[in-house]
Amino acid sequence: MTITETKKRMTAKKARIIDIVNGRYTPADGMKPGYILTPYGMKVSRARIMATVVNKFISEDKNFASATLDDGTETIRAKSFGSTKFFDNVNLGDSVDVIGKVRYYNDEIYTAPEIVIKIVDPNFESLRRLELVKQHMDWKRKNEIISEALKKYAPDKVMESVKGGMSVEDAESLLEFLSAPSPAEEKKDEAEEAKKAVLNIVTELDKGDGVTYAELMSKAGVDEKTFDKVVNDLLEEGTCYEPRPGQLKKC
Repeated sequence: MTITETKKRMTAKKARIIDIVNGRYTPADGMKPGYILTPYGMKVSRARIMATVVNKFISEDKNFASATLDDGTETIRAKSFGSTKFFDNVNLGDSVDVIGKVRYYNDEIYTAPEIVIKIVDPNFESLRRLELVKQHMDWKRKNEIISEALKKYAPDKVMESVKGGMSVEDAESLLEFLSAPSPAEEKKDEAEEAKKAVLNIVTELDKGDGVTYAELMSKAGVDEKTFDKVVNDLLEEGTCYEPRPGQLKKC
C-alpha cells in the first residue's frame, strides 16, 4: 500500500495562493481526501497560507463567516460554516497564517480553516517568503528529475529509478501531474465540445432564419462566458453568420 492510499491526516503544506487557485482540483474518493495539484505538481490537501485579510463577512445568524486573503500573488476565500470563531478576532488589514483544507464548489477553490493565527512579527513574513521561493525551486528540480526518468523508463519503472531522490509521495504526485492533461488543454477540449454542440443544435433547429442565441445557449447547456466565446469563434472562422442580430446560422 502506497503512502497516498493510507488513511491519515495530510500535512499542511505552505503554498502561495496563486498556486492553489490555478491548480487542478481532484475531489475526495473513498479514503483519499480531495486535493489540489499545483501548476508545478505539488499535491495539497491541507494548505498553510500566509496573507492579509482584505475582506470579511459574518452572517447575521452567525452560521457562516468568510475572509478574503491576499498574499500578493492572488486572493482566496477562507470559509467557515456553522461557526464564526475563526474570524471573531480577525480584522481587515491583519496578517494571518491560515491552516485549512482546500475545497472546491461552484467553480471556486477555497479553504476551510482549521487554525487562524495573527502574525505580529514581520520577520515571520520574510522567512515564509524565502521558504516558498526555496520550495518552488525544489519542486522545479523534482519536475526535471521525473521528466528525465519518464524519457528513459515506463511510468511503473520511474519510481524505482528516482528512489532516494525524493519521497514516494512527491514522486507519485509528479507522475500524476505530468501524465494528466494541463488545465489549458482541458479547457480547450471543453471549448471544442461546446462548439460541436452549438453547431449540432443550429443544424437541428434552423428552419431557415437561423436560431436565437437564447435558445442556443439554453439547449447547449453552457454558461454565458463559454457561449460567447464559441459564437465569436464560429463567426470569426466563417462557419456561421448572423442573418439578423441575436441569431446564428451556418454558412
